[in-house]
Amino acid sequence: MKMKKLYVEEQKYHDLVTISILFLIGLLIFYAAYLNVSNAKGFQMYISGALIIAILAGIFWTVKKLTLKIQLGKKSAKIKISPLPWTSVKVEKSDIEKIEFFKLDELEISSGLLVNFGSSIKIYNFGDKSGVVIKMSDGSFILIFSDKLYNNKEEVKNKLKDHSWNMKIKEKVA
Repeated sequence: MKMKKLYVEEQKYHDLVTISILFLIGLLIFYAAYLNVSNAKGFQMYISGALIIAILAGIFWTVKKLTLKIQLGKKSAKIKISPLPWTSVKVEKSDIEKIEFFKLDELEISSGLLVNFGSSIKIYNFGDKSGVVIKMSDGSFILIFSDKLYNNKEEVKNKLKDHSWNMKIKEKVA
């Protein structure tokens, strides 16, 4: 059965710092591969070169295709990072205790606030500075960083209230 959607958003991965770091790592791997291939002899040269190029192409393809999909329906919310199949989370509205919109500044983001060492917090961050915190009734949290979702907060609040999402919905600017 398909979810009746109240709000849908898709955004591509756009965290420039991470993309830059991956690019530099890719250059270093490519340089190491060049040294390895130039010193190899015969068939080993072709195999190792092709393998390294395939791995780099796979990493860059995955980063290029990364898409955060947020769907708020009448009875549930679904968050997924495509094309990674293990990242999908579906939450029933009865399991949600509170929804809070937030906005962070650069200092808070660079302070290590987003470092997560536990399983009680799931963070979906594609490089934005604002979004939503969903507090679950079991005490766990889901953080969704989405400037678009934050900017459409009034529309989202109204749609959720119109469809009996009775949890606390509030705004916090950090």
